[in-house]
Parts: sequence; C-alpha cells; structure tokens
Amino acid sequence: QLKKMPFIAIKTATTMDGKIATKTGSSKWITSEKARKDVQKLRNKYDAILTGSGTIISDNPSLTCRMKNRKNPIRIIIDSQLKTSPEANVYKNDKTKVYIAIKETTKTKSFPLNVEFIKCKTINEKIDLTDLVLKLYEKGIRSILVEAGGELNGEFIKKRLADKIYQYIAPKITGDNESKTFLSGFDTKDINKSIQLSLKSAKLLIPDLRLESYIQYI
Repeated sequence: QLKKMPFIAIKTATTMDGKIATKTGSSKWITSEKARKDVQKLRNKYDAILTGSGTIISDNPSLTCRMKNRKNPIRIIIDSQLKTSPEANVYKNDKTKVYIAIKETTKTKSFPLNVEFIKCKTINEKIDLTDLVLKLYEKGIRSILVEAGGELNGEFIKKRLADKIYQYIAPKITGDNESKTFLSGFDTKDINKSIQLSLKSAKLLIPDLRLESYIQYI
C-alpha cells in the first residue's frame, strides 16, 4: 500500500551556471524584483514552505507571502539540533503555524507560541525526511515548497520525495567551481545517468527565466 505523501516542489533561484551563492555566501539578489514577485505567487499556492537551519542562520528570512490579502504558508524548519535562535524572523508570531523538525533526543527550549516541535527519526544523525513528510501529511499539509540549500534539495531528490522543480534563472554566471550549487550530494559519472526532468513550462520574467519541471524517477 502506498503511503500518503504531500506534493513537494523545490524552488530555487540560480545563475545560468546553476549557482545559488558565491563561495562567500553572497546571494542577494540573484534574480530581479519581477522574479521575486512571482515567487510570492508561488508561495501563496502551497500549504507550507520548508527550509533548513543553515538558511535561517545565514539569511534570517521571514518566509512569508508578501501579497495583499493572502495567507502565509505554514513554515517548516529542519533544525535537528535546534541551533536556530528563537528570535529569528521565521519564528515571529504572526499567527502562522511554524513547525521545527528536531531529533527525538534534542532538548527543546522556549520558542514563540505559534511554534511546535516535530520529533523525527534520524538516518546518520540527520532528520529522516520521509518520516518528517509523513508526519506533516498527518497534520493536514498536502503541498510543500522547499526553499533550501543544495544539500537539503539533494536529499529530497535522493529520497524520491520531491515531485517538481521551479528554477528561476538569472542571466549571470559566477564561473567559479566553489560557488554554491542548488543541488549537491550526487556522484554522477555517466551523463546518461543524470536526473531526468520533464519540462512543463518556461516563463519569461525578463531579464529572468522560470523553468517548471517534473522530476522523473526511474
């Protein structure tokens, strides 16, 4: 019997060579204001938005939907050891539910009242993403937009949990192998063994481009 899972999409903003930040972490802003407004529309379509603790610590995002008369998506933070500060923007009590995924052994501390902890199983000391998304489904979450770094994005695909990728591409090139990529953690030796995508749409948001693709698991 197939387990019931939420629909999961990865959203990323990259240079033309697939980078989300320079080696120093500089990333604001890769894409234009027009593309960033389009992301707000995307956030409004999903039940929840998910990221990792690294993004919270480095960028301190709010992860809200900044459109008029729109609801904020539920916010989900993967923070196995609870390294993020209760003062981070993402935890501000704007009456939006926030879930923090932690290890079963992690000690909790005081956070704003809208924050709830989800204790998850672990694999190699990392949150078991399958366990997490099943628990999120039980809480009524049917769709999740992942806005994270390359490692976490890669884990969602490795576990075959991600269904789609929205890639906003800016006409920029870092040309630096040490720049941070939107997808990492794979060991691909044969180009024919690459992850296959099925392109659904290409939308011009001049000067940027948005590709919407489904992930094809073999």
